[in-house]
Amino acid sequence: MTFDYSVDKWFKEIPKLKQMQWVPDLEDRLLEYFIRVKEENKNLSEWQHEMKASDDDIQAYSRRIDMPCGDFFHINWNITKLLQIIKTEKIKPELLSTSFLMNFVDVKKLDPEYIQVAKHNKKPVITLIYEPTQQPTPVDGNHRIAGHYESVLLKKKDRPIRTFILNEQVYKNAFLTGLDQALYNIHRNLMTIHNLYNENKMDIGILERELVKV
Repeated sequence: MTFDYSVDKWFKEIPKLKQMQWVPDLEDRLLEYFIRVKEENKNLSEWQHEMKASDDDIQAYSRRIDMPCGDFFHINWNITKLLQIIKTEKIKPELLSTSFLMNFVDVKKLDPEYIQVAKHNKKPVITLIYEPTQQPTPVDGNHRIAGHYESVLLKKKDRPIRTFILNEQVYKNAFLTGLDQALYNIHRNLMTIHNLYNENKMDIGILERELVKV
């Protein structure tokens, strides 16, 4: 797996943009700013290193997270690590409605041809309960779910599919990089503040207990 992500590269490429060449001393200003950013955020170089260290031996899943304001970001999970945790913790699969799970599959990422292959795969799928929104999020086996759903439509009868249902305590240790962990924690905190505000529970003690470190 290749991640085309490098803050160093990004800073070097900006001065080459035609619309930016009119800015006086742009390269010097960017270098000064970049040094300050790296000093203020020690995690930056760690995130870059983790992304470059990821390779083809790691199975990963990327999910687009949409915000109410129209913005979005992506979070990546390390499926290889999730499978190891499931095995180590001896987590058992449960039965969930295929029609229900299909509501949470990212259909834009499905390959119609691969669905026909995946529907014969009997391995359980992996579904996370995404804590910030409490939404079931299939991260492994989306094509299997889609394949089962074809059968549901054909027979006009729902059928269960085996799935590992993982909560935050399990998957919090399986983000692909530190950046993914940070994005998740930020989203979690934003939704916590939003929910507490709506419930009229904006208390400093509750915030200190419920908010997580980014």
